[in-house]
Amino acid sequence: MTDSPIELDVTAITADDYVDAFVARDRVARTARWASRPVLVGVGVVGALGALVARTWWVAVALALFAVLVGFPKLLYRRVSRRLVRDNPGLHGPATLTVAEDGVHTRATTTESRVSWSRYQRYVETTESFVLLASNRPGAALQILPKRALATPAEIERLRALLDQHLQRVAP
Repeated sequence: MTDSPIELDVTAITADDYVDAFVARDRVARTARWASRPVLVGVGVVGALGALVARTWWVAVALALFAVLVGFPKLLYRRVSRRLVRDNPGLHGPATLTVAEDGVHTRATTTESRVSWSRYQRYVETTESFVLLASNRPGAALQILPKRALATPAEIERLRALLDQHLQRVAP
């Protein structure tokens, strides 16, 4: 049990932080959409080959790109994350995240929010961060708590213990 809130002074949430969080979310979201990934990749590859044989190169390129993006979502996440950070500088600048018994409080130059634990169902820990998950859906809210914003390994342990009290931990 932790007696005092844990503060994370985050200089910025980076595109790499988002990629890490999106990949972690996908690893724990064991749904039918990921079970069908090999089928979708196969359809894209076979369709691309068929389009090449039929001499419709633009269809072949589109289907091959589809197969790559479905097969390797991290490529898409990297692009989306870069754009997210680039187009919303006010959302990703310096912030103080306070994690306490009542939830997560975020203070930044342009915004302030308080989110209770009931907003999140569970969390996943990666080598770089703790990712709080509202649900498994692709568009669902998530909160990134970068480990680099914690001063010591003991602080990481305290945060992990606090998260374990309020949320279900899932393996990536």
